[in-house]
Amino acid sequence: MMKTFLKFSWAAAAAAFALALSGCKVDQAYTLDNLKNIDLNVTLFQNGMQVRIADSTSVFRVDSLMKSVGLDTSEFIKQAPDGSYYIQYSDKMDLSEDISDIGLADVVTINALNIEQGITYNLEGFDLENLLATVPPALLGEYTIPDIHYDISEKIEFDFMSAQDFPEMLVGVGNIVLKNVSATVDLVFTDLPGNDNQEYNLDATATLPSFCDPKVIELKGAIKKNTHFTRNILINKLDLSDKDFVAMRESGTSLSDSVVISGSVAATDVTVDLNNTATSVNGTATVSISDPQGKVDIQSLQVKIDYQAQQTFTSPFFALPEAFSDATLDLPNATLDLSVRTNMAFPVTGTADLLPQGATQPTTSINFEVPYSLNPAEYKETNAHNEVNLNALLEAKADSIEFVTNIVTDKTTYCYIEPDADYGFELGFELGLPLALGAGTLINFADTLEIGADTGKTIGGILQESSIGIRANVKNTIPVSADITIGFLAFNEETGEYTNIPLNKPVKVQLPAPGESGLLQIVIGAEKGNTALESLTHMTFNIAVHANGQALKADNYVVLTDIYFMLPNGIHLDGNSLKEGPATAENENE
Repeated sequence: MMKTFLKFSWAAAAAAFALALSGCKVDQAYTLDNLKNIDLNVTLFQNGMQVRIADSTSVFRVDSLMKSVGLDTSEFIKQAPDGSYYIQYSDKMDLSEDISDIGLADVVTINALNIEQGITYNLEGFDLENLLATVPPALLGEYTIPDIHYDISEKIEFDFMSAQDFPEMLVGVGNIVLKNVSATVDLVFTDLPGNDNQEYNLDATATLPSFCDPKVIELKGAIKKNTHFTRNILINKLDLSDKDFVAMRESGTSLSDSVVISGSVAATDVTVDLNNTATSVNGTATVSISDPQGKVDIQSLQVKIDYQAQQTFTSPFFALPEAFSDATLDLPNATLDLSVRTNMAFPVTGTADLLPQGATQPTTSINFEVPYSLNPAEYKETNAHNEVNLNALLEAKADSIEFVTNIVTDKTTYCYIEPDADYGFELGFELGLPLALGAGTLINFADTLEIGADTGKTIGGILQESSIGIRANVKNTIPVSADITIGFLAFNEETGEYTNIPLNKPVKVQLPAPGESGLLQIVIGAEKGNTALESLTHMTFNIAVHANGQALKADNYVVLTDIYFMLPNGIHLDGNSLKEGPATAENENE
């Protein structure tokens, strides 16, 4: 083929040469001089040119896009059965140690009692002095008294609890159930009239302090002089509900009370020695309230406590990646499930504050209830389901949060305490946040692509003469829409600064709406005379993502098909440069 063409060309040249030698006249319009006046600007593919640059389908799935911007889908981000994403985090706080610091075992201390007091009984019902006055001394001797008795009225006072035993948080005390504690009264009469075998009938009672249950010990039976008469009862509980502990603590007074012994000691036909008989006799009364070990053990008690506790727990949290640094978030409400588990019977109200670590004000606060257990062996649990707004928490971009609990007792209500019990208090929370973006969400993502000075100059040169673009068919199932803006930069290596290259018309395109297919076409128009393009080194991509409130799912995707490179205005060739004659050293360098 080439040889044929060469033969044809030589033949044509020879024919032209022959015509010239034969004297044929050449049309002057086609002389070389006149050809210089013809405009050789040529546009190929005036209706545009498109070149397919991708035959395969490129799928951008949500799961891969999330990982590409730094969202960790393995730790905090979970998937529901329907494929939608949600953030979940749970943790527990054990406040048992803080509760034990209250000192429940020692909130009330009762002193064991063991009081011995001498007593005197006056002879009643027989006028011994009158008898002694009427009987001549020579006749004094044994004498049988037909009826003799002594009245008993003795009050034994004591301090039951001292003011220093009242802790600051103690507002009131109700019932105190005691463990194997008895009240014991022991009487000894040292000089009752008659011989050592003379029996007397004791008919008396010992009235214990008003807060004891039971309150009375019966003292009934036969007694003899110099022998012990002992009676006791088991004290079930103490009731101190009418005592003002706050006032006693402030004034420094103790809880004082008394045991009153009243009744009589009587006998008939008692033979006495008138030479050695008194109108009153002496004895000893001993009162004790304690257990066999000499202590007062409390099994359980009711107390009113004014107590507040604050506990701060720092927890790792989901931090937004750098790609979201300029994002405006409008997240749907999250769910915060709080569980409180305890075996206490404390009337407690509580609040929980969530705030980024280091912040002074909470982003959200919720109330929670504390269960009420009357049996320390039985733990009870309450659960509260709360909806909270976490926009502020995520916008803070903190990689940890502070979970601050505030516990306040109701000082007007009794709580029940068993000093020997181990009390526990656990607070658990589970945070669930649907990974859906509200209608007000705007996520700005920017990136800069280095294209190099040489390539940039080539692109800049083309753009000064022609438009270029990319076209693709797009299907979008991700519930977001996106605006894409493209720009150009010039980088100065000496100063390290970027300079924006302004374009005649901003380059902006939009992805098809969620669930729709459409044409994505990015066209950069010809920039006639825009010499700044000759310094092009970088391209910028700014993507503004708008959400519609639907949850993101792993199988959401954006797919691009039929990707073409476009020259919308064709290819422009300036042939006039061929008419400028031989090249010079200067334009050779150009």
